[in-house]
Amino acid sequence: MSHGLLGFEKLPLECALDDPPQLRTLTQVFSSDVSSQHKYLATLHRLTSKLVASLDDVTQAYQTIARHMHGYTDTVYAINTDPKGLIDTSLSKCAELMQEVSTWQHILCTQLTDGVLHPLTQQLNAFSQLQQLKEKHVQCNTVLESSMNTFLRTKKKESEAEKQQTCLNLTDARRNFHQCSVL
Repeated sequence: MSHGLLGFEKLPLECALDDPPQLRTLTQVFSSDVSSQHKYLATLHRLTSKLVASLDDVTQAYQTIARHMHGYTDTVYAINTDPKGLIDTSLSKCAELMQEVSTWQHILCTQLTDGVLHPLTQQLNAFSQLQQLKEKHVQCNTVLESSMNTFLRTKKKESEAEKQQTCLNLTDARRNFHQCSVL
């Protein structure tokens, strides 16, 4: 991960090497928090994206209405004897107002994208990285426990090569677990 979350520092090396039960408990709590936060942010991002798309559709609708009204401003109506009469003026003013509302909607849509959607995307990416670290930690923990169980089950009757391979597997599993803990 290129940059960490604010307020969280890396785990001290001594703590990772000791592998205390408190660390495992803290990691499990943090892992469950990461999962729930990731789910919350993903839903919030999806809903905000829908809102931005809807606002963009509203902006397009206002622009279409304004163009439609501008198209009728040049039409000559039999009831309208004055060249700049009430109908022409009303249509023209209403079209201008619709175009202005369209501009406001576009600004709102841009501000929502820049101010909410973009930061949500960055947070979602950060939580995705944390989710990957969580999965890696779970995998390393599983491999370590499996290697430890295999090591504890080795019997004195087994050959020296099998005992040495079991010790090597345990050492590799511990090293991988500790490397994962200090990430």
